[in-house]
Amino acid sequence: MISDLRYTISLIEPQIVKIEVHEDAEIDLREAIDMRQKALQLVGDKKFAILFDANHRGHITPEAREQFACKEYTDVRIGAAIVTNSLANKIIGNFFIKFNKPATPTRIFSDQESAVLWLKEQICKVI
Repeated sequence: MISDLRYTISLIEPQIVKIEVHEDAEIDLREAIDMRQKALQLVGDKKFAILFDANHRGHITPEAREQFACKEYTDVRIGAAIVTNSLANKIIGNFFIKFNKPATPTRIFSDQESAVLWLKEQICKVI
């Protein structure tokens, strides 16, 4: 597990990295780049999937959202699952998917278990 003032990153399955943004944190471009580097530290040189826990209130800048979606950022990412019970965060997540068009499959889930199952399916498609 790698913890920062704004977020925590942990390896919850061999190829699934969980990112949890802390309450009221702002994630900007610098943090987005840093998150990718820290995820790579956890998985080594393997491709991986992201489980993004969006249950806390926070803010991700437009530049960070663009970075999360771009092909360069996702060169080793297999897919991303956004997990939240918040209607507001689901709306924001859907906006991210439709507007930023992530370069890897991305879906929104209400629970972590469903998200992990879906991510495992995405991993099996690539391996």
